[in-house]
Amino acid sequence: MMKHLSLKLLLSARDPGTANNMVQIAKTAYESDKFDIAFFADEPAYSIVQRERIPVERFHAGYVLSRNDSGVDGLHKEAIETIRKVRPDVILAGTSGEGEGIDEALLANSRNIPSYLIQDFWGRVNKLLGENNTTYFVIDEEAARLSHELHSVETMVTGMPKYTGYSNIDSVSVRKKLRNILCDKPDERIVTFFGQDQWHLNGYSRTLRRFAEAVLELDTPVSVFYRKHPKEPEDGMMQVYKIMSSVGVVCRSASEFTTEEWLVVSDIVCCVCSNTGYDQIMINRLSKVPLGSVVYLMCDPEIISWYKDSKRIDYLPPARQNLAFCVEHPEEIGLVLRKALLPEAQQQQWLKIQESIPAPHHVSTNILNIIYRSVSESVCSIK
Repeated sequence: MMKHLSLKLLLSARDPGTANNMVQIAKTAYESDKFDIAFFADEPAYSIVQRERIPVERFHAGYVLSRNDSGVDGLHKEAIETIRKVRPDVILAGTSGEGEGIDEALLANSRNIPSYLIQDFWGRVNKLLGENNTTYFVIDEEAARLSHELHSVETMVTGMPKYTGYSNIDSVSVRKKLRNILCDKPDERIVTFFGQDQWHLNGYSRTLRRFAEAVLELDTPVSVFYRKHPKEPEDGMMQVYKIMSSVGVVCRSASEFTTEEWLVVSDIVCCVCSNTGYDQIMINRLSKVPLGSVVYLMCDPEIISWYKDSKRIDYLPPARQNLAFCVEHPEEIGLVLRKALLPEAQQQQWLKIQESIPAPHHVSTNILNIIYRSVSESVCSIK
């Protein structure tokens, strides 16, 4: 039997979402004889990959926010050294949040090496460090449309690999177990705010305060939790406590369990514009019963302006697709929270999710097959 050509695949990750995607890709690739993996990551992705016991090397150059940043040369230098060391046949990177780092540096220096990228937010394309001839694996047709219209890049709709792992979550048993731990009353509802690294915007603290004020208006017993993002400042949780307590809301840290467990147990998942909102939608997609609703709080002028400038769009695709709620005016937060807690609203949203989103099965396998078919042909023709 003829042996498969093994491709040297260079993976990279910087942010948590990217890390979770690449972990699934790596696990699938290790089960195949088609790839030889080299994995490089920067924090916080590096620690996430290590916890999965996947071999990974640390990328040391930090991310930059502009072309004039003093760290740009260091990023390019380390990316070039990494490519020379690994000598990959193909590069697969992931988009990250603010700024550009390892992923973008590798792509900008990929030259004639085939390169691919897993996009984590609709239309997000980072080219601050330089142009690249990269194919983008995107989450849905809307992401493909935005990526093409805004950046003229080549896309393929595949979904995100990290969601394949959600099929192993028993949402009913997880929810029951955690509610027994977290809730004092049978009718108590859990509202979890998933944080973002946006404390540089005054609108973020204003949003948290308006959220807390709205929680006080609810006529249902509610426990409020805040899950801190790994990139938030160390004193971020203390700032949250201060804001919440100033209006009389008791807020607890949602640090004890995994992100996925908090998504399952929460009756409302609140955020500004975090990818965690779509994570919740995908857990709901694979759940046999309706779970909590997603509420985006895009209601502060400064936050809205930042979002438009950074994302180059003025809407949240899941909300436009009626897969989530979106608050556009601060005085409407309480009204939307009450609606999001209604069982009939959660049932309706769950049904819409089932109808609209394909089950994310075999995403990693599909992506790797696409890469292998495309790259192996060109490698064979050269060799």
